[in-house]
Amino acid sequence: MTFPFWFVFSIHFRRMLASRSTLAVLLLGLASTSALSAQDGSPDRQLVSASDPRAFFPEHYFPGLEPLLRESVTQSPNAVFQQARMEETEGQIERAETQYHWQVNAYGRYVGGYEMREDIDNGVRQLVYTNVIGRRPLYHWGKLDARKDQAEAQRALASADVGLALQDHLLQVREVYLRALAAKERVQLADNSLEIARKALDGYERLYDAGQVSEAQFLELQIQYQEAEELQVSARREYAYRMNQLKQLVGREDVEAQVQATDFPEIELWSQETIEEWGERIRSGELLGDLTEQRYDAMRETEEKNIYIAKRTYLPDVNLEVGLNNDRLEDINSDDNVMRTYAYGGVSIDWTIWDGWRAKADERIARAKLRRLEMEERLKRRQNANQIDSLVEELNFNRMQIDSRQRRADLLQRQLQLADELGDRSEMTSLDRLRTQLNYERQLQDVRDLRINYLLNLAKLGLLAFNDPILPES
Repeated sequence: MTFPFWFVFSIHFRRMLASRSTLAVLLLGLASTSALSAQDGSPDRQLVSASDPRAFFPEHYFPGLEPLLRESVTQSPNAVFQQARMEETEGQIERAETQYHWQVNAYGRYVGGYEMREDIDNGVRQLVYTNVIGRRPLYHWGKLDARKDQAEAQRALASADVGLALQDHLLQVREVYLRALAAKERVQLADNSLEIARKALDGYERLYDAGQVSEAQFLELQIQYQEAEELQVSARREYAYRMNQLKQLVGREDVEAQVQATDFPEIELWSQETIEEWGERIRSGELLGDLTEQRYDAMRETEEKNIYIAKRTYLPDVNLEVGLNNDRLEDINSDDNVMRTYAYGGVSIDWTIWDGWRAKADERIARAKLRRLEMEERLKRRQNANQIDSLVEELNFNRMQIDSRQRRADLLQRQLQLADELGDRSEMTSLDRLRTQLNYERQLQDVRDLRINYLLNLAKLGLLAFNDPILPES
């Protein structure tokens, strides 16, 4: 008796697969030719030399990614928040600069009371007094300059923090974009697999109505069809999730077209020697990126200026002062009022004689913070060195995995080609071909995921040596 192809497929299905997830992957393998394999051989690849620092970052392999990254730097909620922080530090600098300018204050007083005196009659008296004072620093022992330097250091600190935050943000955009591309391809495979399963179910239904297959076999294929539907729903949910992430990170809604129009190019893998050479070059340097170094320099300068100011607390501050007083005097012998105006100018001295050793406490706090910053910086350098070693090892492992899985996929592809060339003379049965197709598709998907991990690890290594190329020059 001759059994139809789908009958053979059904009775062998459980032996081929050990889990529902593997079952779903088999349906993916039923697609005639995977989009992944076609894209791996795309001639429109963009290869960047490993000697070029730009090669650390995925956007140089995916041209559609760079516009999204640049938009996210200015349009995303995170970018808007960081911009507001920078505006705050600019205001602090403007406030520090006002110390050098004239400060003008006015004071007025109007009081009334009942005065009792022996030389005149008792009665109600009024007092009117106004005073305008202008003051400008002459010599404050460098404390004003120190406060301005602190404000500028805070701006440098905020700039470094903003840059580091945006670097993390851009790395997240890169990852979500690459994951969205992978999810898009999984949706395509899931749609194809569901269509094949639907056709198989229709054929089995006719065979069941004709009494050529049992009810148990028909139910088995129905279960397989339900699993294919679940696979499609899961793939579409993942794709929708990645797209929502990307929209939020970029700051606009119309990003799906750029994802749909992009395929994976062929990516040149660095050799083990190149990876280790870059790791050694980064490791032999300062091990701190420009932004991290800028951050510690700014915090260090702030505390050094605090010490400078604290040491000069007990020195007299010299100011230039001018003023104008105006009051009204009542004549004790009559009801007439006499207006008096007094203008003056000169030098005033503000001298803190004793403040309960507050300045000494401020100096002690600043010195303790400097010691803490020194320890933090040493720890950060050790962490960076360990991270470099870890990333170099991970990149070499990624490269080895990609090479191994790609060679296996090439062998499986050659098996399928031989089966097609030999036709009826091939020793590969329909079931064997399904298994080979399944393994081939699975290897291609593994290669795709491994390449994404490789690109992300490469970007992390690059950020230890360079500022993110998407960030505007400071």
